[in-house]
Amino acid sequence: MFDCELISDFKDDSAIIWKWASDNKVYVKGTIAGIKPGKLLQFTVFDPNAPDHYQDVPSNYTMVTYELSSENGRTALAVTQGDFAGVTDGEKRYNETIAGWDSILPKIKELAEK
Repeated sequence: MFDCELISDFKDDSAIIWKWASDNKVYVKGTIAGIKPGKLLQFTVFDPNAPDHYQDVPSNYTMVTYELSSENGRTALAVTQGDFAGVTDGEKRYNETIAGWDSILPKIKELAEK
């Protein structure tokens, strides 16, 4: 995620954080909510550095889900993130998230095709 190092032991209820190596700052943090190797990765996310200084409370975290499935002998990846209805500034954060995924998804595709 944006050239950050991902740190987690990838076990249910474990922390998942993204740090930028050059400044060792945590840019995104959350918790693993579900994991099924080769099929599913689900985790919460929160930006502790958001310019709007959102409260670091569970209701301000959103859930990201990566699901792998097989279609016609190929692997498909479905990515979802939400629910933004209950977070502070939900519509604004939703729009910012869409812009972020627009840059992240092509990089995931590039890595997967290598």
